[in-house]
Amino acid sequence: MRYLPIAFGASIYSLAPFESRPYDLLAFGISRNQYSNWLKRNAALSGADYANATTNLSISYAYRVRQGVYLQSALIYTDNPTFSPKRGSSLNAYTTLVLVF
Repeated sequence: MRYLPIAFGASIYSLAPFESRPYDLLAFGISRNQYSNWLKRNAALSGADYANATTNLSISYAYRVRQGVYLQSALIYTDNPTFSPKRGSSLNAYTTLVLVF
């Protein structure tokens, strides 16, 4: 049984978003996961509060510190971050250091 019968995502990337930053990357993304009717029906039968779908919106930026070293930051908004129990929306931020050899 598939719990996520419908899922899609899309991203838009901009290489060198600024003339002065030719090796940086800016990205915008969206994804949506629709939960199955079977899963929702079983949650309802057990009396659980549940979400119909989860939607994510993100923006990220990869800053080239030097050759092979990138600092990537992202901001991610999630509507219905859990299936059950249903929770309010979340906003997460993270920063990662990426080393490329």
